[in-house]
Amino acid sequence: MTHRDRLGRESVPVGVLLAGAGLLPEGIGVDDVWELLAGDRWDVAVGVLEELSGASTPGAGFWDEAGRVARAYGMVRSAAWCDWRGDELRQGVVRAELRVAPGRGLPVPRSGELRPLWDVGRGFAVARVWVEGEEAVAPGAVGTVRLLPLTSGLWRHLVPGDVITMHEGAPVTGRARVVEVRWPDDAPGPQGAVD
Repeated sequence: MTHRDRLGRESVPVGVLLAGAGLLPEGIGVDDVWELLAGDRWDVAVGVLEELSGASTPGAGFWDEAGRVARAYGMVRSAAWCDWRGDELRQGVVRAELRVAPGRGLPVPRSGELRPLWDVGRGFAVARVWVEGEEAVAPGAVGTVRLLPLTSGLWRHLVPGDVITMHEGAPVTGRARVVEVRWPDDAPGPQGAVD
């Protein structure tokens, strides 16, 4: 099923986003979600669905399909976000409050392309960075980030409140306080993890 925009053009298949109308809370309809999609706000639209009490979070397959559709419609940023969310469900995610060092020459970009080295207390490990809600975190500023570890074994011991440091050479380019850690249900814990 597709949705027609106000000009009568067919748009992204509704079923891809909603994965069943049963996920919509009372008072929010397909058109409300479409307004968010029309503004290229997939993160907000799906966030509405994720935050429902008792609702299940869309799985990695949902995000893969949503990314495919977003790419087909030229929604590059939305496609990147959907790909990121699918990767989070497969690999795990660490959310943190990052303070970028004032001496870092450039802001930390939103896009998830930055892959710095992190001192996670048990050694150094690489993780991609996605800035939440902002285009970037400027030097000297603080922002919420999502870290996608490329290998999770060294990250598994982290708990909210832990502090990790970002390295892109010397000196340290940022310090982050962990606020949330989520790992896939089927992944091994710290004892069985191998990097």
